[in-house]
Amino acid sequence: MPEGPPEPPSGASACAWADQLLADHVSFRKAWLAEGDKQVVPLIDPATPDGGEARLARRLSSGARGTGHDHVIACTPGAGPPGVRTVRVPADPEGMLRGLRAMRPRGESWLAGLPDRSAALLVTDHGYALMAGGDAILRLCVPEGHDRAVIDFKRYVRHLGDRADPAMAEAAGAFRIRQTAWASKREPTAGSGTAEQVSLMEQFAGARISGPAFARSWHAARRRSHARRERLRAEFEHILDGVFHALEDYAAEPALTEPGDLDDDGLRTVVRERLAALDSLKP
Repeated sequence: MPEGPPEPPSGASACAWADQLLADHVSFRKAWLAEGDKQVVPLIDPATPDGGEARLARRLSSGARGTGHDHVIACTPGAGPPGVRTVRVPADPEGMLRGLRAMRPRGESWLAGLPDRSAALLVTDHGYALMAGGDAILRLCVPEGHDRAVIDFKRYVRHLGDRADPAMAEAAGAFRIRQTAWASKREPTAGSGTAEQVSLMEQFAGARISGPAFARSWHAARRRSHARRERLRAEFEHILDGVFHALEDYAAEPALTEPGDLDDDGLRTVVRERLAALDSLKP
């Protein structure tokens, strides 16, 4: 966190601050995005009637506090001097929610950014918002990941149909999924957590590793897959979930076995069944 957080800009300086981040009222400057290799994620407008404001407040609060900031700077850049209004919004969730609601009555685009300009949120006047930042801060603000956020946004726009603002529909078409969801066991890239889960299943099914070693390594690979936000088709994910649930019933230490627990042979049977199910999936 920078020493002595700056006071919120006002008037012409607020415009200058916003101009460093924004290309226009619906997009960020490419030069600013290039600093630190920032990514942009679309989000549903916080004014939606399903608690969107509170969710957005939590996103901003997580990003600010997780990077050592106790506030964000927010303004309505579209107004221009002397109409620019800036506020210093506390980073705690409740203070953030109050600050966001204070920006809503004008019905204009508004911008909220970290004091060091490492991340920012732009809420457009077209019914959607854009979050921009590096991978580390986006993991805090958008824990579901870039691709999940894009999918949810596209689904929301499709749900609106003809009621969607044309600019929102255009934005939905502009965003792309970065990773295609893997549909079969041959598709995961080498070194991915998913590829390792499948490899471990094959090794255990062939009795090349022990049950306890399989359990430890498979759980570690699954955690890595989730941390990297690797995407799977529903059928593929369901099959791996079956292995996860079987491991919950597996007694790695015979002395701790309880009635109904799986032993090595029982677990191997489940894994072989799951592998057969994977073999039936088509790319």
